[in-house]
Amino acid sequence: MGIPTYSLQTEVWVPADIDVVWAYGSNPENLAKITPGLYGVKVRDPKPQPVSGDLVIIEMNPVGIPLGLKWESRIHDVVSTGDKRQFVDIQEKGPFKVWKHEHLFERGGESLFGSRLNANIKPKERGTWVRDRVEYALPFSLLGNLGHQIFVRKALERMFYHRRQKLLEQFGR
Repeated sequence: MGIPTYSLQTEVWVPADIDVVWAYGSNPENLAKITPGLYGVKVRDPKPQPVSGDLVIIEMNPVGIPLGLKWESRIHDVVSTGDKRQFVDIQEKGPFKVWKHEHLFERGGESLFGSRLNANIKPKERGTWVRDRVEYALPFSLLGNLGHQIFVRKALERMFYHRRQKLLEQFGR
């Protein structure tokens, strides 16, 4: 029996050009701005844009964790031009057994009903879709699974909801 793995996917459409959204969303300095303050996120020596192979070191001092956490992720699969852009960060050291986070940015309009499922409907405005896909696993199989059910899943959903709200605040709606 292998370790349980989980996934989380979110998306938000913002009414701003992909160049502007990419510059903001791919800059590690903005991670603290879009993460709830209770996590105490700080990126050590951030570079302005992701480059494949770069190591990103995040220091977290979440409320209730006295010593804090150090999280190291390696950047992969950067596409920084065009109508579809992306980068992937894969945790090398940190609180998860597995963490693979795909950051996707796609030029496109919001449909009349606010869902890309209705993509064949004439867009009412041009903008950018921001999508996150995370695959993750927790350490300590049984305890990790219990922790996921009780706390971790809800905490991640709240964190990504907060991110969507911050992007909407940043780029207007």
